[in-house]
Amino acid sequence: VQMNSAAGIEESGVAPAADITATTIDLNAVNGVGDTLQLEISGTILTIDSSAGLENIDVDNITAGAATLTSATIAVGAGNITIDQSGGGNLLVTAATTANGSIDISVDSGNLDNSGGTITAGLVSDILLDTTTSGNIILGTLDAAGDTVTLNSIGSIDDDAVGTPDVSAATMDFDAVSGIGGAAAIELSGVTLIDALVSGAGVVDIDNAAGAAV
Repeated sequence: VQMNSAAGIEESGVAPAADITATTIDLNAVNGVGDTLQLEISGTILTIDSSAGLENIDVDNITAGAATLTSATIAVGAGNITIDQSGGGNLLVTAATTANGSIDISVDSGNLDNSGGTITAGLVSDILLDTTTSGNIILGTLDAAGDTVTLNSIGSIDDDAVGTPDVSAATMDFDAVSGIGGAAAIELSGVTLIDALVSGAGVVDIDNAAGAAV
């Protein structure tokens, strides 16, 4: 399913069922997707882009299978991105970008995998990633320069082992149950305030590559 709108793409009413069901879902709007009410979809290959700001992207993928978010973008102006994967499958995030807005991605009962990908919150905006019920977070490249990256994992938080800094931000707040950087150390850049908590059994392995005072 491909939808192109000169305005926005919106939910027509409050309902838990998927509004759009397809293997590939490509949504392209000028002024936001799911801005008024969260849009529920069910798909495995997802592209959700808005070419202007002042409205947000708010989408819940309710599929029980694994999915790939190839792109979620607000290209111009102020606008936030919220992506939920609530059906239980893993979510691979290839790219998520705002020009001026926060990015919030949540996966229930699956891994949130950003391996080899990028998540960039523009103009001093926050990034929040979390897994609930079960699931790990695997980092690619997160850029919230000057602001905060918050990760909450019901499992572990690990690097994708590519070797580049995983997190560029002023503040890092990581909470995990079974370790932070246990499989591969988390590499930071420019972070001056670090809060890392493991509530269960697991190691913390973090390298602040920029060498900034912490």
